[in-house]
Amino acid sequence: MSDPIIEYTVADHEEGESEVEVVYTDADGRIYKRSVNIPRFEDGTIDEEYFDEILASQLAGVYNKRKVGVAVFKYPEELLAEQEATAE
Repeated sequence: MSDPIIEYTVADHEEGESEVEVVYTDADGRIYKRSVNIPRFEDGTIDEEYFDEILASQLAGVYNKRKVGVAVFKYPEELLAEQEATAE
């Protein structure tokens, strides 16, 4: 059995932020979210090369965590319902 295809989207972030939300989406449209650190140089600019390495490593980790059931992908409406229930 092959791994399901998982793509990711990095959320917009403000200058100077140290982490960003990454949303992983599987072939069925289910999602898994996590925060990822943003590496920066001393002058505050993003170390793009290192950031790409982090994102690739995180993606590999998400694949592995999904295999063992730690990363649970859910449909967006399920996550919304959970968030609304928690807010009440």
